[in-house]
This record gives sequence, C-alpha cells and structure tokens, in this order.
Amino acid sequence: MPARFMGQFEHSLDEKGRVIVPSKLRDEVRPSEDGEGFIATQAPEGCLYLYTPREWERISSDLDQLRRGSARLRKFQRRWYSGAERLPLDRQGRILLPERLRSNAGIQRELVLAGCYDRIEIWAKDSWDVQSREDDDFEDQLERFLGGIPEDPAPATEG
Repeated sequence: MPARFMGQFEHSLDEKGRVIVPSKLRDEVRPSEDGEGFIATQAPEGCLYLYTPREWERISSDLDQLRRGSARLRKFQRRWYSGAERLPLDRQGRILLPERLRSNAGIQRELVLAGCYDRIEIWAKDSWDVQSREDDDFEDQLERFLGGIPEDPAPATEG
C-alpha cells in the first residue's frame, strides 16, 4: 500500500533552507516500496506538493495516457515538470528546499507541513493561516465526499 499522510506540523527553515520532515510523516514512507526521499513541485494553491517517488511515477503514468498533441497538456507538463525537484532526506530527516521553490510558495522561514493523503503540502505559515480561515465549505465537502445525509431530509410521501 502506498504512503498515506495526515497531520499538521509547524516548522522553521534553518539558515541553509532545510526543514525537518516530521517523523510521523516520514514513518509512512517505506523506502523499499515508495522510494527514497521526495519529489517536490509547485502547486496551484500557492504551496508545494511533496510526493514519494512511487506516487510521482503513478501520476506520470496517468499523464502518459493523455493525448500527446494537446496544447493544454503541454502547458501543464511544462509547469509541472519544470517546477519539480528531487529532494533527498539527510540523516536528520531534513530536506533542502531550493530557493526557487521557496520563492514560488512565498516561504520565508515559518512553514506548515500538512499531510494530505497521497502527498505532503508545504505552506508558508501565513498563507496556511489564511487558507485555513477561508475553508468555510468543509462541511459541504465532507458531506459530498463521504456520502453524508442531508440535514433536513424531505419527508416521506405516502403513496
């Protein structure tokens, strides 16, 4: 089974641009199956996505199935792959976030690592705080994705 991530962790970059990946997130990765380290790329939400090499390959395989001549696909691939970086873990469980990726995500020093199922998202702390406050449709999302029952079901009609 592939790595599945959850949890929220606040950390700081060190002077070299490294951040520790919390052990609760690292422990989900089985290097023999998921690969070593992570692959990071910019995300449309203004954060970074971290994938295991295994998940990155799965996504790439899915993209291989799409029409090659599509201008939209080429545009997406250009942004997705040119923004990607392999990030090995050091012995202390840290990754070095390249300046280019930090800049694209607005990460200065304080950041949040959020486990998001098949990926880890890395946010600038202030951006995380803003998007968390703006997430006002969580209840609707939960109902839709988990098949919730409407609050006021229509009364049964007699036939």
